[in-house]
Amino acid sequence: MISLVNWFVRRAVSTEKTPRLHIAILRQLPLLRRLLRDRSLDGWFRRHPFDMRHGTDTGGYVAARDLRSGEASDPYITGYAGCSPGIVRRMLEQVPSPATTSFVDLGCGKGRALIVATEFGFRKVVGVELSPDLCQAARANAEIIATRFPERAGIEIVQGDAVAFTLPAGPLAIFLYHPFHRVLMQRLAERLAAMRLAEACAVHILYCNAVFADIFDRVPGFEPVFAGTVACDPAERGYAPADEEPAAIWRIAPISKS
Repeated sequence: MISLVNWFVRRAVSTEKTPRLHIAILRQLPLLRRLLRDRSLDGWFRRHPFDMRHGTDTGGYVAARDLRSGEASDPYITGYAGCSPGIVRRMLEQVPSPATTSFVDLGCGKGRALIVATEFGFRKVVGVELSPDLCQAARANAEIIATRFPERAGIEIVQGDAVAFTLPAGPLAIFLYHPFHRVLMQRLAERLAAMRLAEACAVHILYCNAVFADIFDRVPGFEPVFAGTVACDPAERGYAPADEEPAAIWRIAPISKS
């Protein structure tokens, strides 16, 4: 429904002679959008309790077409929405030794998962995002968290192609909230497989809304840790189209150099 309203706006304002009916409906668009966003199926547009508690802005939905950056990866990105914090927490509980592990969110959006990761004491917390607008929002949120929780690891935001990003050395927890379509996800899996041959460190892949989990399942050396659905916290129900997400976790064991 939101997409239909947005389509109508573009169609109406691009028409040289806007019909009288279009004008009448355009005048009511603020009310229409407000009514649509209040519906439970459009929970992404409600202010999330997580943001109310932290003073951040990690909510909303941004379509992929509105996130174009001019980079070659543009055709393969997905739209932005924040993952339920409770789901992120349950997935991060599967990562051993966070104090020696770097958390990396590839396609971090506004940084909601990064903020959750700071609760776990990771050695580093890094987000990579292609969209300049989302990077700006993520940096603003990171500053808020740094001010409120100075004892936590700082959040670093890197603008660029997540698949080409140079990952930190040492153990890694790589988080994905369905950020790319199959082409880029395949490239990422191939790159991680190659890294396994070169690096003597463990890597955990945490994939929420795991649309292309089959890609990682087929890579030799990717050991499944979890596959199933993960529910959000009861207080988070109604703030996303669904109250649970399909998720998968793999551990990439390093190859022994002996």
